[in-house]
Amino acid sequence: MFSFFKKSIAAPDLAEGLWLAVLDWPAKHGAAFRTKFGNSLTKGSDDEPPPEGWENTAIETMDDVLDEMVYFLSFGTDVAFFRALQDPTRTAARNGFGVHLRQFARDHRCKPLPPGEWVGDSWMWMQSGQGPLELGRPLANLDHRFALYADALQRGKGQQKSSGECVAYLLSAWCGILDLAFLVYATTLFTDQYLGVMDLIKPLRVTV
Repeated sequence: MFSFFKKSIAAPDLAEGLWLAVLDWPAKHGAAFRTKFGNSLTKGSDDEPPPEGWENTAIETMDDVLDEMVYFLSFGTDVAFFRALQDPTRTAARNGFGVHLRQFARDHRCKPLPPGEWVGDSWMWMQSGQGPLELGRPLANLDHRFALYADALQRGKGQQKSSGECVAYLLSAWCGILDLAFLVYATTLFTDQYLGVMDLIKPLRVTV
């Protein structure tokens, strides 16, 4: 999967290589993804359009969902950096990857999440209202995603839920794809990404 790396690599180069792999995911898998889940979107058909002059900030098209997949895979990569590396290489790798991710969020105008809340002490998050009409700040929207993903991991620990299952449930709720097949797909994708990066890093000598 990541055979382009050598045994010794600087953390910024590791981050850039992994970012390019994440960025390439929609181009490689987007067509098959659209075919598989394009009819599973529950948003965007019956919702009222935003008032004139306002931007549509709902996550409701397949292009929106493919952007969400980039953020989703990026979170899996960041978790692997956090768990597989030690400072200062951990900070260097996360920061290097973050530079690319945050530029992507700016360029793609990362959308705000709809309001929602956790169901009791579970890892399950439920939307509680319509999304905001204003885009707000794309980087703050990105940070909000990562904070909720991280919270989901913590909530799932004591309930014997895998990391992939916890974050896949959030992704499903945000995108409005409630198909069980999507939950299985996203769970496997996150797990493969996270473990793939972990396995890649283990034999490497990562330098600052």
